[in-house]
Amino acid sequence: MEDVVATSPGRTRELDLLALYRRMLALRRFEEKAGLLFALGILGSPCPRGVGREAAYVGAAIAAARHSPAALVYATFRSPSLALACGVDLLTAFERLQAESPHGNTPDHTAGLVLYRDGHSAEPLQAIEGAMGLAGEATIIVIVERADVARLNSQSVLPANALIVVLEPSLGEGAGDLPHEIALLRPVNGSDVICVTSALDAAFDERLPMRAGIVRIALPEFRGHQATKDRKRDAEARASDPLTVGRLEVLESGRATPEGLAALDAAIKSELAAAAEALGATC
Repeated sequence: MEDVVATSPGRTRELDLLALYRRMLALRRFEEKAGLLFALGILGSPCPRGVGREAAYVGAAIAAARHSPAALVYATFRSPSLALACGVDLLTAFERLQAESPHGNTPDHTAGLVLYRDGHSAEPLQAIEGAMGLAGEATIIVIVERADVARLNSQSVLPANALIVVLEPSLGEGAGDLPHEIALLRPVNGSDVICVTSALDAAFDERLPMRAGIVRIALPEFRGHQATKDRKRDAEARASDPLTVGRLEVLESGRATPEGLAALDAAIKSELAAAAEALGATC
């Protein structure tokens, strides 16, 4: 994929909007293709849904890489889309889904975290303390679902030098179920990859020694691919889609034309078709 940093790392304003959009679009098209391949019986497990999380996943992967070439990204859940954002190739992502059982080999949340970025790995870690010990002073991002925050907080399994990214359902929900120190933080708009990356950059810079940093990301609402009777809410959901926001930013910046973005989409679909063909699929 294209380099997301247009010039030198360390400044969000130098991010390549078109490259960011391409990464997010690739995640969306991968999930759509994976759904089709599962329906055809080619994949052994459905792809855990990441629609609406593209900005969060791409922003986390890019922020980690910009702060350290040896950065590590962990999560409390299994996500092929996050793996793609962290550098796993399309064929490998498909092969992992193909090899899984219909119920999916989701790692036990109590057993540790899933490593997504160390250059190649995306396997469950059974001993998180040992893995973090090997990481040393490396940049570490731990992505957690909102429901997992209290458990991880009580178990104290998170390293002191980590940046914790909390994924939340929507901007409109309260924070009464979050630990006090997290609830006080204002959520970042998870529809905009630039907002996400900027927030993570700032959090890295402002972290106190031996104290984990925290960023809350409010995910946009996903209402499915079909329209419902609530047209106003459907329109609001479409407007907050990370791909809609990213596309508008690219066009307004002059980095691409509508025709150029259509060609980009076609190229991504061609790459997915080639990966699917390598699995024995012809769709």
